[in-house]
Amino acid sequence: MVLPYAIRPPTGWTARSVRGADRTTKSTVTVADLAPPDGSPVSISGQLRSKNRDFDSIDSWVSRVTQARRADDKEFSLRRAGPVVIDGAHTGEMVVLDAGAQPEGPGASVDYEAVVLIDEPNVIVEIFLTTTTKELRDLHLSTLRAVAASYGRAA
Repeated sequence: MVLPYAIRPPTGWTARSVRGADRTTKSTVTVADLAPPDGSPVSISGQLRSKNRDFDSIDSWVSRVTQARRADDKEFSLRRAGPVVIDGAHTGEMVVLDAGAQPEGPGASVDYEAVVLIDEPNVIVEIFLTTTTKELRDLHLSTLRAVAASYGRAA
C-alpha cells in the first residue's frame, strides 16, 4: 500500500514533485523537494519508508540509522529535538544528525541533516532538511518544523 501524502512549501520556496522508489534507502516514494528563494544550498524533501523488521517505529529508525552511520563515522551523533505537532492531530518527532568525521578526497563534502519522523500504520514518513553547513541547518530547523506541520494525506 502506498500512502499518498503532501507537504506544503513555505512562502517563496519552490517545489518540484518527484515519484519513484529509492532502493538504497528502501523508501517507497519521494513526493517533494523544496528549495529556498535565496538559492542557498538547502533542501527539504519527503519520502516514505515501508515498515519492515528493521524499521517498524521511530525508535527503530533512530537505532538503525545511528548504527549504520557509526559504521562509517565513529563520531556520528543523533539527537532527538522534540515533538512536532502535525496537521490533523498527528505528532512527529524531530531528530538532528551530526557527522563527526570530515570526509577526505576531491569533491568530498558533509551534509548536515535534520528529519521529522511520522509513524503511520504501514510506513515511517521522513521529512528531511539537508544542507552543506551546520549554521544553515540550524537556521532552517523552524522551517522544517513548519513544513512537517503541514503534512497530511493527499486528497
